[in-house]
Amino acid sequence: AERLASEVGGERVGSLRELAERSDLLVLAVKPKALDEVAPALAVGKPVISVLGATPLKRLRAALGDAPVLVAIPNLAVEVNRGVISHTPVSDGDEGSAQMLELLRLLGTTVAIEEEIMDPATALMGCAGAYLAKACEALIEAGVEAGLDEELSQRLVREMAAGTGEHLLTLPPAEMHVAIASPGGSTEAGLEALEAA
Repeated sequence: AERLASEVGGERVGSLRELAERSDLLVLAVKPKALDEVAPALAVGKPVISVLGATPLKRLRAALGDAPVLVAIPNLAVEVNRGVISHTPVSDGDEGSAQMLELLRLLGTTVAIEEEIMDPATALMGCAGAYLAKACEALIEAGVEAGLDEELSQRLVREMAAGTGEHLLTLPPAEMHVAIASPGGSTEAGLEALEAA
């Protein structure tokens, strides 16, 4: 804790209760099974952002008392401020939750998700990056097998993926692959092979 505190310019405190009392906002990031263990020390009325998966708002509110609670599940890209953060809806006039959302927007895009579909939504945005990374890994290997040096193959694929990601913010995927694949070209042949397999 001390190493982390010095790294981020904070200070280590003696207990969870002291941490909760001295904080303006708490981020609850423990395993869901630990909620009942930590909640009594954290239930001091401070706003809480919970990143606990599969833990309903009702259970969090019961454990944390009358504190404003926002469930917000991020994906790994928050590390580069391009994350997707699925969160429970915020009511108009809920000043505490609105402020929490403002902070989360520094890390990427926030998307309000009804609680009953939070699990599939977070699975989609949380897991899909691994699948895209695996596809990029296969492309890099294919480049090396075709004679490119590994560093060059990595650079080409990573830059392509970053650019395609940006482009996908303006063009739906179904239109993107059509725009890239000129009729009768190698991209079209590759897409046909993917579909056949």
